[in-house]
Amino acid sequence: MGIGMRIFNARISRKILRRAILLAGVAVLAGCTTDGNPVRDTAIAVGMGPKIEAAPEFVTRSRPARLDFIPVGTAPPARPTAARTIDEVKATEAELEALRASHEAVAQSARQGGEATPAPAPVPIKPKSKKTP
Repeated sequence: MGIGMRIFNARISRKILRRAILLAGVAVLAGCTTDGNPVRDTAIAVGMGPKIEAAPEFVTRSRPARLDFIPVGTAPPARPTAARTIDEVKATEAELEALRASHEAVAQSARQGGEATPAPAPVPIKPKSKKTP
């Protein structure tokens, strides 16, 4: 390879390196924005982007100004009610067990009442009458 070709390749690789560094810098700075799209924001600032219109009134009334979320790595807030104790859980289980037993007793009496009831009689089918001409 001639010396001219080496110089040409070195210039191209320097240009590519500069552009890569510039692109990486833009990407890093784009990550710093907390709201919106940096490309869109730049286009709007220059005057090339669309004009931002205010939201209709029913939208602003029905939505909060700031949407809250729990960031990654942050513990969720404490529960508004305390967890039940073991005694409270056992009392609730006993209450539900008593309710289940009463429902089973009602179902059993309904089953026994249904056995004593005779089956309904079938509906008689009337034969079709033939018309005489």
